[in-house]
Amino acid sequence: MFQGRSEAAMAGAREVQSKIPVDMQGNAFAAFETFLSQPLYVMVRFGQWDEILQEPAPAAGNRFMQGVWHYARGMAFSQTNKAQKARRELNALRRTRDNVGDDYFIGFGTAPTLLTIAELLLAGDMAAQKDDFDGAIALLSRAVRLEDSLLYNEPPDWYFPTRHVLGALLLAGGYAGEAQVVYWEDLRKNPGNGYSLMGLYQAQQAAGDEAAAAATRARFEAAWAAADVQLRSSRF
Repeated sequence: MFQGRSEAAMAGAREVQSKIPVDMQGNAFAAFETFLSQPLYVMVRFGQWDEILQEPAPAAGNRFMQGVWHYARGMAFSQTNKAQKARRELNALRRTRDNVGDDYFIGFGTAPTLLTIAELLLAGDMAAQKDDFDGAIALLSRAVRLEDSLLYNEPPDWYFPTRHVLGALLLAGGYAGEAQVVYWEDLRKNPGNGYSLMGLYQAQQAAGDEAAAAATRARFEAAWAAADVQLRSSRF
């Protein structure tokens, strides 16, 4: 996903998903739900909104994955201008989060914490669709703080850097200088990733720093050389 290789990412996600036996799913094996959720993560990461809506609902015992499913569907509806349906998915996500206890761990993180990040991402996207960038930025800023609070794990308990969305919203809201700070911080944590390099390039352009933008663009091209998708922002 970091390299923009959407087809390879989905093939890997489906293979990982297929390795989780049915009898290892459910409450006693909540950690496996992060692997079951991989295809939905890839679809959101690459903006595959139609494909998301074709994914079947998870098994009833997979409570964390049910929340991820509502998050992904909400993102698909929000990004295709179906605000009412997005709101229904957001409400379903909140109900799911509220019905999972703090003893329900996904990796080192609790399911309620991870689903709160999902809620903030979806609510922020919905706010941005209404051009409420200040409201969206506030929601994503909290998502970033929650992501930063997570313990280190491989794969990460939350599947992608929320700064990629926060930076894009700051740029859309006209805060290019603040966006640069967000992207530099993400590049410190995730060196050389194409998403933040694209965002930083756009922020430098918006700030009128053409020399720095040209250098960052060259770094982006190198990072994105193996990609099978075009990147026009730090998020899809």
